[in-house]
Amino acid sequence: MPTSGTPRRWRRRVRSTVAAGGVVYRHGADGLEVALAGRLSDGTWVFPKGQPDGNETIEETALREVREETGLQVRALS
Repeated sequence: MPTSGTPRRWRRRVRSTVAAGGVVYRHGADGLEVALAGRLSDGTWVFPKGQPDGNETIEETALREVREETGLQVRALS
């Protein structure tokens, strides 16, 4: 992992994590609507996302995380 431009105090803390999520949207009566998930820890709103379980593909992870965090059944557009 390149470290040029990274402050020295952060270099040991940087790590990579695989995660997947999705942007859920629909065309509503008043325009585009987007689904967000609320974080209990700090009250912020985020796109649903999370880490793979077992041998899940990135797409399977994204669909599961959206379902778990929003209760919506969705499909991937890609």
